[in-house]
Amino acid sequence: MPRLFIIDIVVTLAVAAGFGWLLTTDFTEAFWASNVSLTWLLIPLWFGWRLRSPAKGAVWGLAMTWAGLAAYYLPVAGSSYAWDPVGMMFYVRQFGVKYFALGALSGPVMGAIGGWWRCRPNLAVPLLILVLAFSERWAWAWKIGYQPRSGAFTVEMILGGLLALWMAIWARRARLRPGRQLWSGGHDIR
Repeated sequence: MPRLFIIDIVVTLAVAAGFGWLLTTDFTEAFWASNVSLTWLLIPLWFGWRLRSPAKGAVWGLAMTWAGLAAYYLPVAGSSYAWDPVGMMFYVRQFGVKYFALGALSGPVMGAIGGWWRCRPNLAVPLLILVLAFSERWAWAWKIGYQPRSGAFTVEMILGGLLALWMAIWARRARLRPGRQLWSGGHDIR
C-alpha cells in the first residue's frame, strides 16, 4: 500500500475525529459544522477516485465511511457520556446506528461513483457535488421545520462549489489529454 494512500486514511480518521470533537462542545455553530454531510459523501468519493475502480471504490468507500463514523463517535464516548455508559449506549443507538446504516448505502455508492468518474471523467459528478452542497440547508429545513442560520452551511456551499469547479476543470483536462495521470503524483494505487 503506497504511503500516500496511508496518509489519506490517517487524514480521513483525523478529520472525522475532529468533527466528533466539535460535536462534544456546547457551541451551536460547532454542532452544525460537525454535522455537515458533504464531508461524509466526499470521503468515499475520494477513495474511489484514488483507486480508479468502481468495485474497489465501493469496498473502500464502505470501509472508510464506517471507520470515519467510528472515529467521529469516539470523542463523544470520551466526553460527557464517559461516566454514563447507559447514556452512551442510548446516544449511539439513537443516532449512530442510523448513520452507520446510511453509511452502508452512501459509502459504496459514492466510492463506486468516484472510481467510475476517474475512469470516465464527465460533468455529471461535479454537478452532483454542487447539488449536494447546496441542498443540505433546505434538507435540514424540511426535517426540523425551520432553516438553520448557520455559517457552516454557507462554508459547505462555497467549498462544495469550489470543489465542483475544480472537478469540472479536471474532467475537461483529462478528456483533452487521455492517458495522462493528473493529480496522482505519478503514483498508481492499484
